[in-house]
Amino acid sequence: MSGKFIVFEGIDGSGKSTLVLNLAKLLWKEKKNDHILITREPTSGFYGQEMRRLLKEKTDPAILGEKMLELNFKDKVNHVNASIKPALEKSYYVLCDRYMYSSFVYQGLQGITDERLKETYKGLLRPDVWFLLDLSPEKSLARLSSEKDLFEKIDWLTNLRNKYLQLAEQYNGVILNAELPADKLAEECYQALNERGLV
Repeated sequence: MSGKFIVFEGIDGSGKSTLVLNLAKLLWKEKKNDHILITREPTSGFYGQEMRRLLKEKTDPAILGEKMLELNFKDKVNHVNASIKPALEKSYYVLCDRYMYSSFVYQGLQGITDERLKETYKGLLRPDVWFLLDLSPEKSLARLSSEKDLFEKIDWLTNLRNKYLQLAEQYNGVILNAELPADKLAEECYQALNERGLV
């Protein structure tokens, strides 16, 4: 596959969706490349919709681990086979808002062991690079305004952030300062890709 698979992770409110769009614009401006697939997880497919339904039920996140891991894995396998691999085979840049690292973080905090997560995802397609948009829980809540559900409380966000930072160190994630202005953040992301020979 000659395309590039680039993943963006971070706690809610860190600006992943905005960065994906701004990076796509930069790729067009700098490389005149319009072979770009913007995608996200959970997907809009059956398993992704089921995940969202469970989360909306306000169930305690700690008891959702097993079910969410199962749904997450199936959603990702379908996503890779139906969308990501075909795009990469056509030399597309695939910009994905969340991927397997979100599952490592969320399901890890829901009681699933690291060993189990590694075993579950061991055969899944790995990205060429993944970025962690690092943001403090306080800034996250300020950006999310009134949307404070079970996954957005300050203590939960703190645990998520710490888990993401550990994961970035363990799995070679590139940490970006999500408090930067959106245009500056996109430029730093593009530069990081350039340094790795990905643009």
